[in-house]
Parts: sequence; C-alpha cells; structure tokens
Amino acid sequence: TLTEFNENGPSPNEEQLMMLSDKIEMMLQEDDILVISGSVPSEVRKTYYYELVKIAKEKKAKVILDADGILFKEGIKAIPTIIKPNRFELLQYFKKDENTSEEEMISLIGGLVQILDSDDSISSININNLTIGKLNNAYKQGYISSSAILVATITKQINNLKDSNTLLVPDNSYVDETKISLTIEELGSLLDGLTVLLDENSAISSINVSTLTISKLSDSSAALKASLILNATITDKIASQVSVPNEAYKDINLTMLKDSEIDAFMNSLVSIFGAEATINALPIDTLTIKSINDNIDTITSSYILRQTITEKIELQNTIIIPENSYETTMLETSEIKSMFKVLGLLVDENSSINNLSGFTNCSISMFATNINEISNSLILRATISKEVLGLTMLKVPQIAIDSAILDYNVIETNEFINLFVALNNIYSGDISNDTIDLSNTKIDNSKSAEIATSIIMRATITQNIKVTVNGTDKPIYVVESNIEQLVSYDNLAIYYNAMTSDELVDVIASVNVLLGDNSGFEVSLDLATLISASSNIDTLLGSDVMIIAVSDYLLDNYGMYCHSYEKEILPSLVELPSGNKVANKEVLTKTSIISIINLLKSFAG
Repeated sequence: TLTEFNENGPSPNEEQLMMLSDKIEMMLQEDDILVISGSVPSEVRKTYYYELVKIAKEKKAKVILDADGILFKEGIKAIPTIIKPNRFELLQYFKKDENTSEEEMISLIGGLVQILDSDDSISSININNLTIGKLNNAYKQGYISSSAILVATITKQINNLKDSNTLLVPDNSYVDETKISLTIEELGSLLDGLTVLLDENSAISSINVSTLTISKLSDSSAALKASLILNATITDKIASQVSVPNEAYKDINLTMLKDSEIDAFMNSLVSIFGAEATINALPIDTLTIKSINDNIDTITSSYILRQTITEKIELQNTIIIPENSYETTMLETSEIKSMFKVLGLLVDENSSINNLSGFTNCSISMFATNINEISNSLILRATISKEVLGLTMLKVPQIAIDSAILDYNVIETNEFINLFVALNNIYSGDISNDTIDLSNTKIDNSKSAEIATSIIMRATITQNIKVTVNGTDKPIYVVESNIEQLVSYDNLAIYYNAMTSDELVDVIASVNVLLGDNSGFEVSLDLATLISASSNIDTLLGSDVMIIAVSDYLLDNYGMYCHSYEKEILPSLVELPSGNKVANKEVLTKTSIISIINLLKSFAG
C-alpha cells in the first residue's frame, strides 16, 4: 500500500505569476523543451498552463504537458507538443468510467490521431468538421471499428443528418434499438461509399447527396448496394419523384432498392438523360418514344421505369389498357416493347410519352403496313378496336371479339389482321371518324380472297350488298349452306348474316364482271349491263347469289321468253337483308340464263 502526503505549496500572487511568465519567455529559445508538470496552488488561475504553452509555442519551443483535471483540459487547447496523461486523467477527460478497457482507450487515441490534423487540439475535437476521407482512412486501418466511443460519436453525427432529412437511416443499420451506434459493417460501407460519391475533403456535417449526378451514382452503384443508408437515401430521393413498385424493393419496409434495380434504373437514366441530370431532379417528363425504344432492354429491366411508363400511359384517357396487359401494377415487359416499337413506326418518334394518342389518326394503309407488329401490342389492338367498333358501317359479330379479354371489346388477333388487310384493299382513308362507305367502293377481284378472310368484312358486305332494278331494291337470296348467322358483339338480340368466304369471293368476281371499274356493293341490273357482261358469262354466274338475282330479273322482266327454258327448285335459301328463310324457290338454271341472255342479245342487236 502506498500512502502519499502532498502538502500545498506557497500561493504566488499575480505579480509573481507575471514575473515567472516573463522569465520563461525571456529564457526560451527555438527548439528548447519546456516541461509543465504537476498541480498548482488553488489560488492560481486554471488557465495558467494554457498561457505558458502559448508562450512556448510563440518562441518555437517544444512543450511537454503533464497535468490533470481542468489544468489538462485548458492546457491542451494551446496544443502542446506532447501530453502525458495517465489512465485516470484520460478517463476523466473523456468522461468515461473506470471500467473502460485499456483497449478501448488505445483505440480511441489511435483513432483521434488518424482523424485529427497534427495541429489540432484534443480539446477542440469537432466531429462536424472531420472530413469523409480521414474518417474512411481511419476506419480502414481499424482505429474506428475498434473504438466504441468513435463509432458512437460518428453515429451521433449521422443521426443529426437523419433528423435534418439529409440521410435516411434504416433501423437495421444500428447495432440495437437504442440507435446509439451503427453496425461496424454499415459504418464502413457508408464511409467508403461517401468517399467514392463525394469530395473526400468534405466535412461529414456537409454531406448532401441531392446534387449527385445520375452518372456518378451509376458509376458508383457498388457503393449504393453495399450501404443500407446510401441505398435508403437514394431510394427516398427517387420515390419522392416517381412511383416505386413493391417489386423494386429489397426489404419489407420498402425503404431500399434491390441491387438489380439499382443497376437497371441508374444505367437506363444515364443512357436516356446523359451524365448531368441529378438524382434530385429526374427529367422523367422528357421521355420520348425514341429514347424509350433506343434503351428498351435496360428500361424494361427496371421495375421503376416500367411503373413510370405505365402511369404515363394510364393518364391518357383515349388509350385502352386491358387488364391482360398488366403484371401486378405494371405493364408486361413484352407489352411495353411491342407498343413502343409500333409507336415508333406510326408517329413522330420524338413525341413525348405524355401524348401518345395521335396514332389513332393514322391511315388504314399505315395500319395495314404494320398490322402484324400492331397486333402484338394488346394496348394498341384494344385502342384501335375501340375506333373500329365505333364505325356504324361495319358489322361486328361476337365471334370476332377476343374472348380472353373480359374488360374491353377487343377484336381477336387474326381477325384484327385480316380486317385491316381487307380494309386496305377497298378504302384509303383513316378510322378517326365514321366515313367508311362501301356502297361505291371499287373491289379488286385479285384481292377478294384477302377480303373474304375477315369475318367482319364478310358480315358487312353481306349486310350491305344491294340489287336494284329500275331503282327499286330487290331481295337477295343466298343458298343456306353458303351463309352463317352470327350474333352481334354488343347485342345478343341482333344477328348478322355473313356469306362464306368462297361464296363472297365468287360474288365479288361476279360484280366485277357486271360493273367493271364501277364495281361496288350496289348492283343495278338491266339488260344492257347483262349483255355487256355476257362475254364473261361463266364468271358472272359463278356465284349462287348472282344466278338467283339474274334469274329473278329475267323472270320478272322477260317471262314470256323464259317459259320454255329449264328451271330448278332450290329447297333452302336465306333472303337478305331480312334473314328470312325461303323454301322451294324456283329459279332458272345457269344454262337457261345463258341461253336467254344470248337470245335477248340477238334481239337487241
């Protein structure tokens, strides 16, 4: 046991202290060593050691300070050359209890040596002014991670940045729920990331990620993925500007992006917007059809951009988006690719994503040219279908509607293709208004097979074909086996009659022979027309519809010449436009018709 008795020394007055100070100042030379050690009488001001250190430094002498308590605390403010505190004095200065380990104290001092400048005072440590680079270097050398005091001190500053909404700090970044200390792993990732992203000479208190460019973030994506805090902070910046779907998040709290989403989103933004755009002002509204098509693979690999494009399209009320187009809240990747590929063909590729509806004003020829690509996009097929279904001239049966799409009436894919191929053969306008009129349309006989592949066109032509004699409409008769009765897509009480494909092809050929370049679906029968067409009589009478029509014309107008010619009974016909069934109708045979026309032709000659 050591027992010490320390008697108080004499108490100098102010004059004596001044004399001592002056003498020290006078005697000290450059590179001399001044040792200041021990306690002072209680009457001596507690800043006296500080004053002596200042005097020595002004004389460029070296100073060793060995003191404790307030003398030590004040003295080191003058930054002595060497301090020699013992364990008790250090614990007292850092306000730590006596249970603090020696290893912790060594780590603390080592860390301070690394992060402070050589002329910094331990008494004036201000974590706010410490640079990111110094903190990161100290971490890499193991000084910070081994000092709980430094970890807690830095965490306090991070928490201040959190409170000011500069950084977002997820709960799992902390060691425990007290949130006093970040995990060692997160602290290292954060410091490493900040050093990469920001100027390493930046003070930790001045961290500001809002000004970071997309290019910088893209180049440093590994840092974002490694640090929970940086990931959450950048995610928050993004989420404040665009919608982030759940699929893009890596955590159940929806605060951090998946690693793959960081790569896809950042790479896409750099490709689209260039290097200068900042994370705080994403120029999403400047997206164009071209910029999307040029970067379609990286864009569709990002959940965020898929969601953004989806919402931009949803805001345009003229565009129809069936539920089948979605994957959760986003459009299917294949749908986005198909849709924008076609839009690049139909409209100005520099058009903004905010205004895409202009494609419905394209000509039928433009649609037909790109019909296979258009049909690959359910959204475009649905939107164009709406326009088509609004045309009163067209008769659309239920069978032409896609049964797999429940929320909208959308023309089935094959019929959609066939319809526009057919329309392109007989009409050159657009579908933006109800102007399609087939009554006087010239039909190219060589295109009749393409026209007849469309069930809508077959129903429309069947419903609109007319035969007139002396200005009076006459019924048209079709052999029942050559006609289909189809329910309307929008009214189950309405039926459309549609000639079979083969019969329609034959009718078109007959009309072409009869009317030539003036062919349409309003056929006016008279003797001159029949005689003119007799040179191609087999084609004229190639359809049952025309045989019956010409037979009725001859029987009604030249019955006196028809008595001796052969007739036949057709057991089952359908009368148009009424749709009534007719049994056992008597008509001239094809051979008889030819003979009668030749007879009348000779009379006319």
